Amino acid sequence: MGDAGLAVLTHAACPHTTSPVGYNSHVPKRRIRARVTGRVQGVGFRYFTWSLGRELGLVGYVRNESDGSVLIEAQGSTDAVAQLLERVQRGPAHARVEQTAAEERNCRRRRTLVSSRSARRTRISH
Repeated sequence: MGDAGLAVLTHAACPHTTSPVGYNSHVPKRRIRARVTGRVQGVGFRYFTWSLGRELGLVGYVRNESDGSVLIEAQGSTDAVAQLLERVQRGPAHARVEQTAAEERNCRRRRTLVSSRSARRTRISH
């Protein structure tokens, strides 16, 4: 367990990867899957994460889970993913984040970070 409720289960940044158009293939990439618990549904958390992911140039998805948590999968530069994790621990104004548990994943070639307002899943893209 790290600071402010962040649990990193493993650590292995992706190597310099061949990236989709618009990504610098010489920037180290990182992909994580994080589960955020607390008061994170019905408070604009998915939109907050989607907007932040777009701002940071990340790809992946954000979705509500049936247990009340939010699942985030994000990939991008090592620095951008670290910023995302740091900022989702605070969340939007009406959220109350209890814990963010993140695990490292293998990088993929992906162009969008998902978030749809209708369903429970939101794709983030830029």
